[in-house]
Amino acid sequence: MEDIILTNEEKEIILQLRKDDENRKRMKELYLKRLKTAYEFAQWMDEKGVGSTFSTFCNEFGYDHRDASEVYEIVSEIIKLAKG
Repeated sequence: MEDIILTNEEKEIILQLRKDDENRKRMKELYLKRLKTAYEFAQWMDEKGVGSTFSTFCNEFGYDHRDASEVYEIVSEIIKLAKG
């Protein structure tokens, strides 16, 4: 097979497409993880008979990641929307 020589512009386009594809994959994984966390937290709250607070989310439910504040807000919104 013959080698193809790419211009710098073509190389940049390819690299950007790869980067965009990787970002899409990461975003999909992230939103699926947040949906799963919302489901598990809602289920846990129902089982325990407790309400939703940031403290409960972190200390009792056990979400102890760096992004806890952001995830709690997103999870709370998902649960709120799902309840209608």
